[in-house]
Amino acid sequence: DEVDGWATSYKTIFNPDGQFDITGTWYSEEYDEVDGWATSYKTIFNPDGTVLQIGWRNEDHGTYEVSADGMYVTAYFKENYINQPGDGLQLLDGYEYSVVYKLDPEKQCIYSAYSQEFKDALYSNAEDGVLQRH
Repeated sequence: DEVDGWATSYKTIFNPDGQFDITGTWYSEEYDEVDGWATSYKTIFNPDGTVLQIGWRNEDHGTYEVSADGMYVTAYFKENYINQPGDGLQLLDGYEYSVVYKLDPEKQCIYSAYSQEFKDALYSNAEDGVLQRH
């Protein structure tokens, strides 16, 4: 019934404190590992406060913090790798960036906004946009 359906939906996107639950895997809007592999990224928020972003030639590790109102998450990626042809996965020593995610509980999505350091570095094809659960 609708009431139970709403309650189930509510529980899947909100944690016990009534905040939007960011934990789990989020995918770039046009995620397609076969045909759109160069622009397909997934971001995994773990319950322990760590975050991992994986994409075409990138694997970025960091931590995240949820704002007091529960509507924003800031991720700090400080251990970032790039897969260069012939070299395999290599640490980008000294390269760090951040991403601010705005949560939209109504649409059950998040909006990502990458820092200028990320945009200037050109190490990744990830970009500002909408992330969704699959």
